[in-house]
Amino acid sequence: MRLLALLLLSFTANAFEAFDASNFSNPHAYLGAPVDIIYENQIVSTPCYGVPPVESEVKANLLNKYTSPPARLIIDIECWKLLDPINTDPNADAHVLYYMQVLNWAREVLPGTDLGYFGLPHTSWEIIGKPQNRPAYEEMINRLLPVLNAVDTVYPAFYVEYDSPKKLDYNNAIHLQFARTTGKPVMPFVWHRGPGANFNNELLPTHLVNQQCDFIRSFADGVIMWSISTETWGNAWWYAHSARCLLIDQ
Repeated sequence: MRLLALLLLSFTANAFEAFDASNFSNPHAYLGAPVDIIYENQIVSTPCYGVPPVESEVKANLLNKYTSPPARLIIDIECWKLLDPINTDPNADAHVLYYMQVLNWAREVLPGTDLGYFGLPHTSWEIIGKPQNRPAYEEMINRLLPVLNAVDTVYPAFYVEYDSPKKLDYNNAIHLQFARTTGKPVMPFVWHRGPGANFNNELLPTHLVNQQCDFIRSFADGVIMWSISTETWGNAWWYAHSARCLLIDQ
């Protein structure tokens, strides 16, 4: 609770924004304004772990995809790991350099676009929920600061791994605290399903959907709603519980 109180005291409210990055295979209800995401296989050669990006390739891929600069672009490159899995990755320094290179090249060919990376800074309960793992996490943040200082918006992934309200708030609060170190707007990605072995991609319990939304509206600058491409809209009972995040009057 003390950490949440500190977040509240340090939070300067901006106009909250909701964005739709979902991949439903059929039409769906309003999830926010559409937002562009470019995935690693669309911007760099894959597999890309430990492999430096090629300037001509990155620029050509961006120009082929965008005939004019989009207002906002989220770059999703997850192969350049910084932790392995809770210790510093052997290629962490090189990967930070690669993130910077792609960001700089994107600025050259997409002037005026608000740019940021999905899932940076990385986090998980296994890292920040155990005191013995915190030094490695803080070292990762320090390595990543040049990238976080250079992006326009920070997009952490607030995916829910455990059915534990206490863990959820703590994980999000630590994550948000580090994401705010640069003073940039922070807009978490959320998913109405839980990844990993605890939920196995099943729909989240109602109380966690509500809690996630309440936290984001209280402490973040916006939200990015995501879904997998094989998912259909279906009977989206969780939608009403996300209304406050999506700026929908109910």
